Formats: sequence, C-alpha cells, structure tokens
Amino acid sequence: MMKEQEYHSGEEIHIRDRVIYGSPGEIVFVIDRSEFSKEFPAVHWSSHTTGFMIRNDLSGLVLLHEADEDLDL
Repeated sequence: MMKEQEYHSGEEIHIRDRVIYGSPGEIVFVIDRSEFSKEFPAVHWSSHTTGFMIRNDLSGLVLLHEADEDLDL
C-alpha cells in the first residue's frame, strides 16, 4: 500500500511546491508518487522507498519520510 504524502492541511505534496520548513524551499522529488525533477532523477534515489526532498534556501537538502506540522505549503 502506497503511503500518501500530504501536508498537515491534507493537500498532496508534489514537486515544484514552494514550502516553508524553517525557511523557504521547494519540493524536488516525491518518491511515493514517482515525481522527480530533472536535477534529482529517480535513479539517484532508488535506495529509498518513501519520502520527499526539500531544497531549502538556508538548510540545503532535507529528506523527510513524511510531512509534519512544521511543513507548510
């Protein structure tokens, strides 16, 4: 069963979403939906089975397995 990746608000997480996770960032892939940006192709992340990556303006890359209350669309 695929685990749905959703924001706390219930909206689905997709690549190119602009988010706040401590600071502004952008979703660059969502493994559960097989959505990958050109800069982050699936072949490089095949060892992971779930989660999504945020390219955060201050923190760099942040890989999360599920959204928490600190992630805002």
